[in-house]
Amino acid sequence: WQADDVFGTATLLDVLGARDDLSTQTKCILMENGIKDLPFNENVLAELPRAPFRIPDRELSKRKDMRDVALFTVDPDTAKDMDDAVHWRRLPEGRMEMGVHIADVTYFVKPGTALDKEASERCTSTYLASEAVPMLPSVLSEDLCSLTANTDHLAVSVIWTLDNDLNIVDE
Repeated sequence: WQADDVFGTATLLDVLGARDDLSTQTKCILMENGIKDLPFNENVLAELPRAPFRIPDRELSKRKDMRDVALFTVDPDTAKDMDDAVHWRRLPEGRMEMGVHIADVTYFVKPGTALDKEASERCTSTYLASEAVPMLPSVLSEDLCSLTANTDHLAVSVIWTLDNDLNIVDE
């Protein structure tokens, strides 16, 4: 305001709600941290695969088939997006195999697309006690890129072979 003004002026942009309301507090936390909590726009949604989605045979032929391996998620029970998993199994001659698997969102999110730009702006999914703010639309984060049981999914994996002393003998 001007130096000789007694009172400043302001424009009210938004009313968030009652200060003791959980929803209001959640909005404040998101705003204070620059977390975008808006619905995905039509340009982003238009780039999503149409249901029912099936992984093309051509794509499956490029990848190692891990469907016979028991994977265990490392996400909590409350998570909607099971995007991380591990496996451990015994191999012949006393060796062991350990794998870390991350849902492959790059199959669906192509560089330079509206979906890519939106995900880059959001940067990560944000988890609060009362809600989650997703980085990707739910069809990806909770379905196609969620490593759920008894459903085929694409993943990026790192697999190690270990000896009896847990030394890495093959990567």
